[in-house]
Amino acid sequence: MSKFLIGFLSIVFLCLESGVSNAQVTTSACSSGVLSAKQENYDRALLQWRLLTTNASQKEWLRVSLECLRVSNLAPSNELAFQWLEKAAGNGSVYAKTQLALLYAVGIGVTKDLNKARLLLQQAASKSDESAELLLQKLREMELQDMELKIN
Repeated sequence: MSKFLIGFLSIVFLCLESGVSNAQVTTSACSSGVLSAKQENYDRALLQWRLLTTNASQKEWLRVSLECLRVSNLAPSNELAFQWLEKAAGNGSVYAKTQLALLYAVGIGVTKDLNKARLLLQQAASKSDESAELLLQKLREMELQDMELKIN
């Protein structure tokens, strides 16, 4: 595994790791987001689920989103959650693109693919998703460091 890949995955995990809460997500807590999801208002659903997080970390938001999809039976497995996020991203959900990118980067519900993760992060960042921009910036820094190591 290249130093670049190890470094990028470390960054993804760092972004995902900050302040993870193990609080149980209940069907009633997810209900407003579920209603939005059923109406195919994906960004609103994801933002409502973000309100359930105890902090602003990407890991917590992704965990809560996956759990809400599971307890509501909208997507009872990681693979189905991936498909739900893929549909949401295909319908223009900026936040779904960032969460989908993280699933690609880590390989949850899908085969790990950093090129697809990068493309989704670029798309989300171009629509002003600050967390996507932060992840892209870290990815670029790691690519530059990897190139410098290869040159030296």
